[in-house]
Amino acid sequence: MKYYKEGLLIEGNIIKDNLRRYKIVVVSNQEEAEKYEKMGIVRVVEGDKNISFDSLEEKFKHHYRKWLEKWFSCTYGGVEITEVTKEGDTDVEIPFKPINTHKTLKICLLHHEEETGFKKEVLEYRKHGKFWTEVYMDTGEKEEKYFELLETILTSIIIVDNRCHEFVDEYLEKKICGKEKRQIFKEQLLLKILDEGKNKKEKEEILKNVAETIPKFGGKVHFLVIHLSFIEGLGYNEKEVSKFIKENLKKQGIKFEKLVITTGRGREWYSFLEEEHKRKVLFLPPESLINAMEYGKSINDDFDIKYGLIKLLFGS
Repeated sequence: MKYYKEGLLIEGNIIKDNLRRYKIVVVSNQEEAEKYEKMGIVRVVEGDKNISFDSLEEKFKHHYRKWLEKWFSCTYGGVEITEVTKEGDTDVEIPFKPINTHKTLKICLLHHEEETGFKKEVLEYRKHGKFWTEVYMDTGEKEEKYFELLETILTSIIIVDNRCHEFVDEYLEKKICGKEKRQIFKEQLLLKILDEGKNKKEKEEILKNVAETIPKFGGKVHFLVIHLSFIEGLGYNEKEVSKFIKENLKKQGIKFEKLVITTGRGREWYSFLEEEHKRKVLFLPPESLINAMEYGKSINDDFDIKYGLIKLLFGS
């Protein structure tokens, strides 16, 4: 994985590189940023030309932090972690500064739910999970891993998709505190997964639920994931996603950084989007979301459920 790329990579209609290979794409102006975002690239930031850097690593960390400051501009900017054990609670020291001072998210870690008898307000993790081994273990030494920790925990996600809802329901059924855990996911992982409803009235209630969640996520949701059939159930066809955005999401104050449409019918609908929405709307096949959460489910790791989704939605 390459972590950094600077400069325009497009000549005419020929893409000279796979941009999803890069952690950050740095551009020189807003026009270039829009071109990349319309290709589905999420981490795009304007470069600082007047700053000199001692190394490519320092340049990368500077622009990664700059992008995170923009991404978390009005939401959470830091995290406080408490480890729950039989012997008592321990605060986990994080030696790096928050991205902003708006809010700090407090989370409680628990290695094994069964070990302590705790039944709520904790998130389970496994020390052989990807989140722990690839991010958390190095957080105290590597600032870029701290950035990835914040990105994973503080990026908010709302999913409206039947298959995802059924998947998480099945996962939570095995928990001692399965019913409470859905609330914990929302409060400590900023992750909410809803079904699509059976009729138009239920779908309208689900949208109200989403609108009520937005203030609790800091005023916007980073990724709003909606199955195309949900939109169609509200009376729109696949050519009217922009109309749905204006008549439902905008009117109800549902602010998002990226709207992700899931469907097994490809992305022909994307060509009918109004130009102003193309940089904000992404496409994913629904099975990709399930696959992203599968590893976390298999090892019973709450964090890896979110981590898998984050890697999928960002592309790296």
